[in-house]
Amino acid sequence: MLPRRVGWSAVVAVGLVAPLLWGCGPSIDKDDLGTVVEEVPEVPGSDEPFAMPELGAPPPPDDPDFEGF
Repeated sequence: MLPRRVGWSAVVAVGLVAPLLWGCGPSIDKDDLGTVVEEVPEVPGSDEPFAMPELGAPPPPDDPDFEGF
């Protein structure tokens, strides 16, 4: 039983250490990362709140079409 346990321990150890050694993907140049926009653009109507639609009262629980919340 000991060799099987050692084998699984080696598989788990390699599975945990290998991603740290290989990294997460190809290297990327800083030019490919894009730019950071620090100013907020003016969008017409963005300062007005969104009007919530009017909803009716929920159906009573004894309604056959009532499926719960």
